[in-house]
Amino acid sequence: MKITLLSLLFAGLVALEALAQGTAFTFQGRLNDGAAPATGHYDLRFTLQDAATAGSQIAGPLTLVPVGVTNGLFTVRLDFGLGVFNGAARWVQIGVRTNGSAVAHTVLSPRQPVTAAPYAVMAGNITGNLPDAQLSANVPKLNANQTFSGNLNLNGSGSLGIGTASPLDAKLDLEGTLRLNDFDLWLRPGTDRNHGIGYRSTASGRGVDGPFVYGFNGGALGVSGPDSVALAWDFNGNIWVSNHLDAASLNVRNSANVGGSLGFGSATRQMLNLWGTVYGMGVQNNTLYQRSDGNFAWFLGGSHTNASGLPGFGGRRQMLLSDNGDLYVRQSIVVDDDGLSDGNSRPGLIFGPGSGEAVASVRGTNGVNRYGLDFYTGFQKRLSIANNGNVGINTTAPGGLLDVNTGNGSFQVISDLVPTINLTGGGIPGTMRLRNTLEVFPSFDGTRVGKIDVRDANGAPTITLSGTGVATVKVLEITGGADIAEPFQMSHADELPKGAVVVIDEENPGRLKMSHEPYDTRVAGIISGANGVQPGLALHQQGKIEGGQNVALTGRVYALADATAGAIKPGDLLTTSGTPGHVMRASDSDRRSGAVLGKAMTGLKDGKGLVLVLVSLQ
Repeated sequence: MKITLLSLLFAGLVALEALAQGTAFTFQGRLNDGAAPATGHYDLRFTLQDAATAGSQIAGPLTLVPVGVTNGLFTVRLDFGLGVFNGAARWVQIGVRTNGSAVAHTVLSPRQPVTAAPYAVMAGNITGNLPDAQLSANVPKLNANQTFSGNLNLNGSGSLGIGTASPLDAKLDLEGTLRLNDFDLWLRPGTDRNHGIGYRSTASGRGVDGPFVYGFNGGALGVSGPDSVALAWDFNGNIWVSNHLDAASLNVRNSANVGGSLGFGSATRQMLNLWGTVYGMGVQNNTLYQRSDGNFAWFLGGSHTNASGLPGFGGRRQMLLSDNGDLYVRQSIVVDDDGLSDGNSRPGLIFGPGSGEAVASVRGTNGVNRYGLDFYTGFQKRLSIANNGNVGINTTAPGGLLDVNTGNGSFQVISDLVPTINLTGGGIPGTMRLRNTLEVFPSFDGTRVGKIDVRDANGAPTITLSGTGVATVKVLEITGGADIAEPFQMSHADELPKGAVVVIDEENPGRLKMSHEPYDTRVAGIISGANGVQPGLALHQQGKIEGGQNVALTGRVYALADATAGAIKPGDLLTTSGTPGHVMRASDSDRRSGAVLGKAMTGLKDGKGLVLVLVSLQ
């Protein structure tokens, strides 16, 4: 086989097609089969070499099948890619075989040089400016307004200057104003659209109408230096201020950590709202106040929990001021720590203004009864307890254990070793002794041995107290409470809320704990005292089973209730619920055996609240 190239045509087409369409070019040749021009289909293989013989292969191979040859002539389109025609000499090497043959390609010789076309020679020798009329519409022009519909890529280590001929310190140096027209400036590479700067007319339903800095996991506002932060925030809405923040108002969705001081200006009306406007703190004229729609609590340690009055895991409640004004203190209340009292009711415990009830202790050096207790009514000292334990009524210097100043003299109890007050009447002697407690010794006349009798107008006993502590009455009417309770030790370190349902703690024998599951057969009762209803009768054995919180075992008591699973109506059987310490309606008859603690006497339509319960464990 013999091949002849149309060299001039080939080179010219190389220049024209490369200009218009990229790196592809048209190659034409003549193929002879022996001495005659070839006709038929052939497999052609092309490589690009850097020498006429030997040398190195620059690109390819490109295998084209089938290629039609007519009267020895063929035309193909070759594309060796970018960067192969860099000005150095190049040769095309061709291999051929009949179409569909499995034999190797026959390499034709000689290799064909790639020569320049006339316009390509012209383009390589142009100097000076080329008129715009001779340039394509896709070529940027020096003094024309240009619109580019594709991407503009600047490669290399140089910089682009806009408004300056000497760009410095950046890939893009803009000496002038940049307008984004409501678009964003993205700061991360690739397709990331989660970090940037832009403009927003609304954000989270608020009309901000201004610049907007955003980041997927938060962001920061910095001062000089890449890591010097003035203000930072995270994805959850937490805000950190490095030094101080002086603002008229600050709305924080979650929390704000301030490293220095937080200022709110000098106006009188300053408020810090924590949950709407019913919880928070603020300032009035001469008053710093706190506002709560429920309780105030002081916790030591622990972690946040939404449960009311609880310090969270690992914490301890130090003090609680309830919504009805009751103050619960874990240890002590210290009054007059500076020792300012010299004999007046202030400093002391004052019971309301204007009426003069108080308890005070003289801590200074000028008052009488120093380090004792003085009790006031009508702004006057009525009773004093000296530091040595003596008690004085209408005297601040009691001369004995009990010193009563009647105005015409005093009545004193001097000794606590023998009976000191003798009571006589009706021919039956009796004795009363005052020590740390009031002791009444019953008479011993043979008929009333070891008893104290309270009799009616006819002389019949209405109350009898035996020497062994057994009291006998005709009718016992209790007006101070409505349930029968017994004190129990609780497994929880802190006092449980009144009205809470408690169950037997299997892990701590003899103790109770707050209920946590529905239909609990370990149910024991309800903590007494909710809604102002106190125990009418409290049972315990001194020295054996005593101490703890009173738990109602029978009678009427208010309980914490949850009507989420169903409304509670008077007469419904009640059991434990999944809400800690709450009762619910015992609607499942298969599960309530042994888990019923009583019947509802008041109702609760929905949500949570207090229900009056007639306690009757079943």
